[in-house]
Amino acid sequence: MNMKILASDGLHPTAIDLLTNNGFEVSTTKVAQEQVANYVNKNDIEILIINHGTHVDANLLKNTKNLKAVAKLTNDFENIDLKVADELNIKVFKVKKATIQSQAELIIAHLMSGARNLHQTNREMPLEGDVNFKHLQKHFKEGLIIKGKTLGLIGFDLVAQEVAKMAYCLGIKIIVYESKGEPSQLEINFFDHQKINFNVSFCEKQFVLKNSDFISIHQEEKNEYIIDETDFKQMKLGTSIINIQKGKIIDEIAMVDALNHDVLKFAGLDAFENQPHPEIQLLMHPQISLSPNISSYTKNMEENNGIEIAKVLIENFITTH
Repeated sequence: MNMKILASDGLHPTAIDLLTNNGFEVSTTKVAQEQVANYVNKNDIEILIINHGTHVDANLLKNTKNLKAVAKLTNDFENIDLKVADELNIKVFKVKKATIQSQAELIIAHLMSGARNLHQTNREMPLEGDVNFKHLQKHFKEGLIIKGKTLGLIGFDLVAQEVAKMAYCLGIKIIVYESKGEPSQLEINFFDHQKINFNVSFCEKQFVLKNSDFISIHQEEKNEYIIDETDFKQMKLGTSIINIQKGKIIDEIAMVDALNHDVLKFAGLDAFENQPHPEIQLLMHPQISLSPNISSYTKNMEENNGIEIAKVLIENFITTH
């Protein structure tokens, strides 16, 4: 008998075909939150695939009979009660790799935008480009060439590793702080099937802060800021910082102060402490490159995430049925 899946928040057709071709029966019926447990029981659903629309809370988990797994189409578990799922021996999966490329590319985009003042020129040109062209040209001509500069990575998750590969190809030196890090080798695969390897060494956090031209953060917060007022004071003048991960890992007040006193040249932010209502001083600051938490979202995100989750479910369940 085929394992039954309910993808109540939708699932890309490519992922549905992949699951169906491997013996799963997939329903994409949209079920109201209060009816999910009843639907699961009535239809013998064994796997739930969800996004942000369905909350797999303790009540839902405890009132389902045959549920074996919950799979999340994003890289977080925010609407899943992990403790109860573990108590009930229900496996929980999430997307881990499908969004790596999109996140890494946005970091590089913010880095390059800030280095050449594009975040500012894109604001000023529509307002003054027709009457003050020469003035803007003079004002914004002192951008940075990024080749030969140093990128510091605070944390070395999969996204940071992809950023390191991209930066290396651009001629940027990489230094890394990772509390449990050991020297490692990264492989870059090019479109023509050529490959190169390069070594990454780990440093103390203070060394990264003092020697980086650009800093990108890749650590989870632990009830305190990863970059706070003390850290900004250790950075060399003209450093730039980028955060696409979560808003509460940078002290935003200290960051604005560092920008105003030229400790920081610019900041690139895709995540905000008061999301979804960022502070107006961040939104209006001329030295901040802004994006609305889109690091994981691209045109082909839905398909990529669905395919990854489908492959995870096939790997974990198809061999046992």
